[in-house]
Amino acid sequence: MGRSPVSKQVRATKSGARLAVDDRRAERLRLGLPLAYAFRQGRSLVHGQTVTTNLSGSGVRFLANQLAARGSDCRFSLQLPSRPQPVRFVGRISWCRPARSESCFEIAVTFSGEDAASSVMFNEYCHFIATQLLAKYLS
Repeated sequence: MGRSPVSKQVRATKSGARLAVDDRRAERLRLGLPLAYAFRQGRSLVHGQTVTTNLSGSGVRFLANQLAARGSDCRFSLQLPSRPQPVRFVGRISWCRPARSESCFEIAVTFSGEDAASSVMFNEYCHFIATQLLAKYLS
């Protein structure tokens, strides 16, 4: 049997309590899709283009040359292979940390409230994620 689509690692503390180390709600797919982003850093608007390092039904992770503040809003567009125009989203930066092997930063963005216009795009995105997960587990 394959591994569970949602992983959760647990460790014990000295008191015996169990703490969630990785409390993810959605499985990550290691896919490199073109992504354009914009977020505020102080009074400056930071924007750039990159490629995703992973994505899921709850958000995306990518590399950027700029440090991002946790909790900041992030607008981003993602180019899906099956769609001629990019899908556009608004998210919140969950975390930002120096990348291990690069002189840049890893940024994780969680999707935030979608307005009515973008819900169609979000449905297309979720369909893409579901298709990728099925291909992964059925191959």
